[in-house]
Amino acid sequence: MIYYEAQNNVCPHAQIEEENTRKSVIWYKEQISQLKLQIRQLKLDLKQINTGMGKTRSQYNQSAAFVPRGILRHGYKEIEDVRLWGPQKKKQELQQQIIYLEQQLLGLQQQQTQWQAQQGG
Repeated sequence: MIYYEAQNNVCPHAQIEEENTRKSVIWYKEQISQLKLQIRQLKLDLKQINTGMGKTRSQYNQSAAFVPRGILRHGYKEIEDVRLWGPQKKKQELQQQIIYLEQQLLGLQQQQTQWQAQQGG
C-alpha cells in the first residue's frame, strides 16, 4: 500500500475525504434547491388564492351597490364572508407552510455555512 501511495502520489484517505466533501456539497445544494422550489410553488398557489378572493370581493362590491342598505345588505355581506371563508383558511395554511419551509431553508443554509467554515478551517 505504501508503494501504491508513492506511485500515484495520492493518499486513499485524502481521496475518500474529497469524495465525502463533494457528496456533502451536492447534498446541501439539492436540499436547498428542493426547498426553494417548494416555497415557489406554495407562493404561486397563494397568489392564485389571493386572486380568486380579490375576484370574489370585487364581484360583491360591484353588485352591493344595487342592494338596499340595512338588513339585506348585511345578509349580502355575510354571504360574501361565507364564500371567502374556505379560501381564507387555505390562504392561512399556505402562509404557515411557507413560513415553515423558509425557516427550514434558513436553517439548512446556516448549517451549510458552518460546514463550509469547518472545511476551510
